[in-house]
Order: sequence, then C-alpha cells, then structure tokens
Amino acid sequence: MAPLQLARIVLDVSSFDRASKFWCEALGYQEVHRDDHYCVLRDPARPEALPIGLQPAEGNKATISPIHFEMFTDDINRERARLEKLGASRVRNWSYGTQKPNWIVMRDPDGHEFCICETPTSA
Repeated sequence: MAPLQLARIVLDVSSFDRASKFWCEALGYQEVHRDDHYCVLRDPARPEALPIGLQPAEGNKATISPIHFEMFTDDINRERARLEKLGASRVRNWSYGTQKPNWIVMRDPDGHEFCICETPTSA
C-alpha cells in the first residue's frame, strides 16, 4: 500500500501564459506540460521540489478555492474512505466535465478543498 503523497499545489488562473511566465521567472521553474486543461511547472535543478499546477479559472472564486493541494495514491477509494474517517468529506455533484476523471474532490474538516488523484505515470 503506497502512502498518500502531497504531489503539487494547484492554482486557478485566468491566463496560462501570464501565470506560467510569472511563476517560472519567480521560482526558476520550467513549464514541463501544457494542454487545454492543465499546465505543470517544475524546478529543473531540484527534482524533489513541489511542482505547481495551473488550471483555467472561470468566474468568481467565492465558492471554490482558487488554490488547492493534489495528493497522489495508487488507490483513490481506499484513501477517500480513510480520509472520511479522519473528518474529510467528498464534494458531491462536482462537475468533472465529459472526461472520465482520475481524481476526486474532497474537503478537509475546515472546508479546504483538495484532490485525491491516481498516481500518474508522468506529470
């Protein structure tokens, strides 16, 4: 059983180009992945450094956190159940779009959002 691993911090942004440029220059990171839905920045000199994920923001962020943790695991359902016993709750009726998601959105006991994701082969 692989432990739950804090994998990256994700920021909601209005422009991939602007956010990627800012964070890469601010931290010395490089953009290592980009598609229409996600962008990943990494520190090329320190592979152990926590990456930053960027995702497009839509509208007012009053009800959805503009920053959240992503945690990777080899068993999403096992970790969901374990974290629920610790006081977390799954966010019901989350809009995952048309894709088959490889993550679930949860909230900690204080309401902070985080995602439990399948451990990727790369990212």
